[in-house]
Amino acid sequence: MESNAFLLALLTLILVITRLTLISDAPFVYNLDPYTYLTQARVFASSGTIQIGVGTPFIIALGVFLFIFGSSFGTIIASRLLMLLMTALAVIVIYLFGLKMSGKVFGFLAALFAIFVPIFLSYSIVPHNDVFAMAMGLAGLYLATSDSKLAYILSPIPVYIAIFVRPELSIVFVLPILIYSILKTLGNYSFKPFSRFVYYLCIYVVPILWVYNYANTFTRYGTLEKFTLFVTPNLISKTLFYTFSFYNSSVLNQVFMFFIIFGVILSISIFIFNLFKIQKQGRTRLILYSKTSMLKNLILSDQAILVLMIGLVFALDVIAITAYGYGYTIVDNKLEISSLTTERYLILPSLLLSYAFVYPLSVVVRKLWAVAIHGR
Repeated sequence: MESNAFLLALLTLILVITRLTLISDAPFVYNLDPYTYLTQARVFASSGTIQIGVGTPFIIALGVFLFIFGSSFGTIIASRLLMLLMTALAVIVIYLFGLKMSGKVFGFLAALFAIFVPIFLSYSIVPHNDVFAMAMGLAGLYLATSDSKLAYILSPIPVYIAIFVRPELSIVFVLPILIYSILKTLGNYSFKPFSRFVYYLCIYVVPILWVYNYANTFTRYGTLEKFTLFVTPNLISKTLFYTFSFYNSSVLNQVFMFFIIFGVILSISIFIFNLFKIQKQGRTRLILYSKTSMLKNLILSDQAILVLMIGLVFALDVIAITAYGYGYTIVDNKLEISSLTTERYLILPSLLLSYAFVYPLSVVVRKLWAVAIHGR
């Protein structure tokens, strides 16, 4: 517990230093808010009035920070304090997920890498709603996958906030939460995980119906039309290309891709190795598992399910970005889709890639640590 607290404190310190350095070097244009969130938040902070709609939770949170800190630090600094808090929340949750998936070394390296993701750096100091919604969604997902009854009961609150700020995140977080509860039910055969699934199923009906209705009124295309027209192999490949293009340097991007591919291959290799490994008379022999229950326990372990959830969130977010992140025009009754997506939509999938990137590094670090401490 003490080591976890130390690592979290170290991550927070690094995060604060990098953001403060970036703020001091950022041009004045970074103070501008083209989406008028600051204007609406100022009105809410001064009069308490707000127009209910998409993005309202973010405007309220921003208004509260302006009300508390605005007179002392000014509007820009007060808004950046909120963004700093949300950035810290996202990094902490990334660490906690990594901790549960593969230990504190893996969690720390993933969170450390996430801190320096360029697009995350840029948007973590400006009052846009993207980091806010993403951090809330990740926090809700973490609570929903917790063993604590209070945690999973409260988990819909941050998820609701994320959805009502960015409606397209409904598919990104709700479906993995439901699948998680189903897999936990299959793995335990008890009433508790089944009751959790029923709870999630009932509690998320309202936001899903709202998002469906909102999507049908927001654009000329309904929800199903959006997915059938926009989610094509060509457009998905473009989204993946933008997601994996972290840097302006092609060499750095190639190095990044190498570590991603190597991490995936290594994780699959370790998983296969565990399928054949069995302990007998103090020695390890490679033999095929003879009982189906052993394979099932490995696949339905908490670590394996969490890895699946993170991968599913990544995949669904890529699909959501593809469906809603590209502009379009109608020319001569023909749909023409833009070849560029909004950069800030790529923050979440870019952060989740940190797990695949640092996995081989964490394996090496843990092996070196074991050799240094235990001589093996």
